[in-house]
Amino acid sequence: MGFFITSARPGDGANLGGLADADAHCQKLAAAVGVGRRTWRAYLGTSFAPTKTAVHARDRTGKGPWFNARFYCFAAD
Repeated sequence: MGFFITSARPGDGANLGGLADADAHCQKLAAAVGVGRRTWRAYLGTSFAPTKTAVHARDRTGKGPWFNARFYCFAAD
């Protein structure tokens, strides 16, 4: 399995607590179904801010190959 779609949120609506917390949530969900040995990340990005550089979701996915699909969490290794 290289990706999964989920509607399970950590408990604060759409507030995932930033990329690190969103990644941890994906890792926890993957571990719960027995695939936690891989590194899982959220398919999310961030906007540019004066003290931060923008992070694009597509750049977090690795080399691919990737196809046009909507997904939330992906395996980074």
